[in-house]
Amino acid sequence: MSQYKELIENQKIKLKAEKWAKGIKCLEAKDGYLEREFNSGLIDREYQDGSYEVKQKAKPIKEIIDLFKRQTKWELK
Repeated sequence: MSQYKELIENQKIKLKAEKWAKGIKCLEAKDGYLEREFNSGLIDREYQDGSYEVKQKAKPIKEIIDLFKRQTKWELK
């Protein structure tokens, strides 16, 4: 059973990092739009008329996991 211990731990980290990535890092509202920056690196902008655009795409999952580990000081036990 211990052969799967590392796989399980990696999956736990991945799931927690995916949840963390959806968190909002920064908000900016001005000139008729709302811009949100997420922990994943995604930046989107929503205008008053309901239109929407992505200013920057999210980082790949490996980079998100690395950021998550650094930001939360995650340590494997």
